[in-house]
Amino acid sequence: MKRAARAIAWCAVLLVWGCYPALDWREVASAEGRYAVMLPGKPREAARRVVTAAGAVDMHMTAAGAADWQFGVAWADYPEAAVREPERLIDTQRDALLRNSAGKVLSEKPAPVNGRPGRLVVAEGKSGDAVIALHARFLLDGARLYQVAATGARGGVDASGIETFLDSFRLAAP
Repeated sequence: MKRAARAIAWCAVLLVWGCYPALDWREVASAEGRYAVMLPGKPREAARRVVTAAGAVDMHMTAAGAADWQFGVAWADYPEAAVREPERLIDTQRDALLRNSAGKVLSEKPAPVNGRPGRLVVAEGKSGDAVIALHARFLLDGARLYQVAATGARGGVDASGIETFLDSFRLAAP
């Protein structure tokens, strides 16, 4: 009888534990950024001026951390000359993101959205001595380039969590 009671108690614990996922997904919308995305926690926002190959731009970022990973969206409006060559602009921003972690591309494929240029990138890099994974989506909408990225320890978040995040990104009407 004690064995049965213990088994029932363990089942109850497992059921309750299953109700508290490590990734607490919530939709975050940005009126100024004109997008919505699912983030796995309370978001932080920041903005800063960055110098790019296309000139100085104001980069806006919204991010949340969970399971030792960071999930975030960054966007900036680029000068007209830069967006005339969308693939080159995406290449430049991909390379800048990879430089932050001495990263290298593992796979890359076009991922346009409603005729807008886009790309999915999977990479790995370093944070100290640790190897980190990077999954990113770049999307150009007019003069605005979005970087939707998740990064953290390899194996820290399963593929479904990364897909939930990347696939949830959508543009809002201006």
